[in-house]
Amino acid sequence: MKHIYLLIVTFVLLFGNGCKKSDKGQFTLLEKDATGLDFRNMLKEDENFNIFKYQYYYNGGGIAIADFDNDGLQDVFFTGNMVKNRLFRNKGNLKFDDVTEKSGVAKAEGWCTGANAIDINNDGWMDLYICRAGYPFPKLRKNLLYINNKNLTFTEQAAEYGLDDDSYSTHAAFFDYDKDGDLDMFLLNHSAPEYSKGSLEIVTLKTKENRSLRVNYLEMTMGNM
Repeated sequence: MKHIYLLIVTFVLLFGNGCKKSDKGQFTLLEKDATGLDFRNMLKEDENFNIFKYQYYYNGGGIAIADFDNDGLQDVFFTGNMVKNRLFRNKGNLKFDDVTEKSGVAKAEGWCTGANAIDINNDGWMDLYICRAGYPFPKLRKNLLYINNKNLTFTEQAAEYGLDDDSYSTHAAFFDYDKDGDLDMFLLNHSAPEYSKGSLEIVTLKTKENRSLRVNYLEMTMGNM
């Protein structure tokens, strides 16, 4: 009986220690000064461009992580809405260099949203596809495809690949839909501005009356009297 009691006590102690939460969290926050990853998607509202003018104002940008220079380390790419896109090269040990200017990924302006890292031409080097939305000008909404030049620079060729869509794109997904060995694309767009009005205009819409339906209803009612 004594041995059974000791086994029970031992089991309880081991189980309790196993369930005890660690003082350390699951993740460790690393500051930008330690990593070199310094990016903020800053938004500045004014009377001409704000959430009432553009309902998707706070949808945010995108991120793509891939080995763009084929050195075995994962690099980081950010898209910005009102700020430039940024590319950071991984030097190892969670240290990064900002190579945006050299890479050319920030030359085109526009309200950039989702980002995809894909090898669109099957050459073994990761390319970048960037969705754009926001602005009323179709030229600034055309999506971007940056082809990897294999030296940490990129050339924009969305039109050449037929991927310069000027819808209000939120994100894209690439996969081999027809199993022919090439990447196909599914593009996700949000509503055009005229179909996604802000909350101030929703109040006005609620007070609108479909007069033709009301007239028909009155005619039917009077006819039955």
